[in-house]
Amino acid sequence: MPPLEHYMAEITHIIFSKKDEVKIFLATDVEEYVARFRNVFGEKVITQTDVIRLQEPPINPENQIIYQYDPNLKLAEDVLKDCLLLAKCNVLIHRVSILLRR
Repeated sequence: MPPLEHYMAEITHIIFSKKDEVKIFLATDVEEYVARFRNVFGEKVITQTDVIRLQEPPINPENQIIYQYDPNLKLAEDVLKDCLLLAKCNVLIHRVSILLRR
């Protein structure tokens, strides 16, 4: 799997190729990725707030986060919101995802 910087470079290319202002919706389970994206892209980055995230990436990204049963369904709501927001995007660049299988 390519490193995160590969995806950031692709996003940078897209930003420079667009005439209109670009917003980046970042759907991630990793807080470190949010910080790195905000460091590079600043206010262009949009994320959900108040969601469950790991502080750092898992050792093996192929094994995404497996959450414990959530009786309040908050995680399911967060995932559904991510899906709906991603569906509104004009361009989709993604890494390993439980939601987006090839």
